Amino acid sequence: MSIIYGNPIIVTSGTMDVLMDNGDNLLYKVKRVQWLQPTLESTSGGVRVLSANNSSILLEMLAEVSGQSQVIELYQWWNRPYISCVGTGTLQIYLW
Repeated sequence: MSIIYGNPIIVTSGTMDVLMDNGDNLLYKVKRVQWLQPTLESTSGGVRVLSANNSSILLEMLAEVSGQSQVIELYQWWNRPYISCVGTGTLQIYLW
């Protein structure tokens, strides 16, 4: 239940309702997101990242197979990202 800043930014399972705030850096250039070892659970089998500015969805992933990691190439800017939910597994956010 934590966020470890670096490259990649690591978000552990159980992290919910947290602004990704590393000091003054609220703008992130996201290259790739990996979701490692998600499990299928009816209450927590997903990942959701929102923009704290307007609640638009920046990233949404659902576990389809238990234990199967997922990778998304994004190449986009995230402005004030807010971790709504990382129910299971570990999220790794790679920056440019």
